[in-house]
Amino acid sequence: MSMQAASLEALERASVSTTLVRALAQVFEFEFAARKEDLATKKDIADVRGEIADVRGEISGVRAEIADVRGEIGALRTELRTEMTEIRHGLELKIAGLKTEIQGVRAEVHSATSGLARQMYIAILGQMAVLLGFFYFFITQLR
Repeated sequence: MSMQAASLEALERASVSTTLVRALAQVFEFEFAARKEDLATKKDIADVRGEIADVRGEISGVRAEIADVRGEIGALRTELRTEMTEIRHGLELKIAGLKTEIQGVRAEVHSATSGLARQMYIAILGQMAVLLGFFYFFITQLR
């Protein structure tokens, strides 16, 4: 039994019998021994606090990494927007060039078509003149 002498004296002064005091001491000792694994010592608490501090440090590191990644994402977003703007500008210039080319081709087609139409009308008129000439010739010969 490892009960403190001061505790024994306090119980004896309270007129508690020595056998009762020893029995209580044994009961408390057995109960504490049985619950010893459930109790945390100051060292256990210090270890847990140390582990908590380590986890907090790791969390701070992860937060810093997240901030770095966010910064990189922001830089990439800006770079992407710049590239998209440049591509859009280039496409707009190419579209404008194509529109100009199309207008030029339309003008060429129009001029070629109008020249061909003129030639076709002249050919039709010429054929009509020839046919009228043949028709006149046949009518005058058959009479």
